[in-house]
Amino acid sequence: MGDPRRGDGQIDYGYSVTANSELTVVVRQHVYLIQFELTGDGRAAELVVSLDEQSVWIFQTAGWISPRLGLSERALYVWTARELIVFPSEFQGVPVVITLDEDLRFVFGLDDGWLVVCETSVRRLVQEVQTAAVYLGEVLVAAHLVGGELVVRDFSGRTWLAKVDGERLNVSPR
Repeated sequence: MGDPRRGDGQIDYGYSVTANSELTVVVRQHVYLIQFELTGDGRAAELVVSLDEQSVWIFQTAGWISPRLGLSERALYVWTARELIVFPSEFQGVPVVITLDEDLRFVFGLDDGWLVVCETSVRRLVQEVQTAAVYLGEVLVAAHLVGGELVVRDFSGRTWLAKVDGERLNVSPR
């Protein structure tokens, strides 16, 4: 991958947003249809998710990052620029929306919550409540779990190791 810095000194993270995109996801016996449409000048978008053509949820969200999705032992989840949306597996359920103050890069589901890699920080959430945050001071570009520990790489090439300790989060250089 090339240098994401543009000639004007700004950083281009390589996100591409398709004005009208649709994705079908099968989770166990359920079918989720996820639709994303930019509105206005592209800074806003509408995210529409349906479950088995029966339940439909509509969200107004930021449009500068395409939605990403994940599947944990507990749920299907989608994250947008600033929101993590956890979907129920039952028709009567209601999605849980968790809003953060920084762009979300990667989200990992844990038994009791989440590890969220934001643009410059790593967050620990227990259920829907943020219990810890470590700010690393550089744009985070990659992340993955290894044996229950989170490995994060920043734009300058430094690698960090994040370990969950109950509600806390311990981050150190790797």
